[in-house]
Amino acid sequence: MLAGMAISLIRAYDAVEAERRGEKVKKKLAINEAEAAVVRRIFDLYRGIEGLQYGVKAIVSKLNAEGVTFRGKAFMISNVHRILTAQTYAGQHEFNVRNSKAGTIRPQADDELYRFR
Repeated sequence: MLAGMAISLIRAYDAVEAERRGEKVKKKLAINEAEAAVVRRIFDLYRGIEGLQYGVKAIVSKLNAEGVTFRGKAFMISNVHRILTAQTYAGQHEFNVRNSKAGTIRPQADDELYRFR
C-alpha cells in the first residue's frame, strides 16, 4: 500500500544495500538522520511536545516561517499531511505488495516477511 512512499517524501529513510544475491541487490530502509530531525520535529509539533499542539496548517506555517524547506522549496500542507499519516514513519513499511510484471496487487500476508519494523 505504501511501498516506496518514504523515499518519495522528505526521505527520512533511504534505500540502502542490505545484501547481494548474484547480480540482484536487495535493499532495506535506513534512517537518514539529517532529514529525520525535520520529521521528528513535525511529529513533536503535532503532538504538542514543543508547547502548543499544532495542526497541519500551523505546522506548515511555522516551518516555512523558520525557513525549513522540503526539497529546496517551501513546505505544503500535503507534504506534512503525508508525513503524519504514512505508516512508514510509524515503523511499518510494507514491501513487495505489487507484482511488477502484471502490475497487480499481491494478496496481503499476515506473516512478518512482508513488513518492515
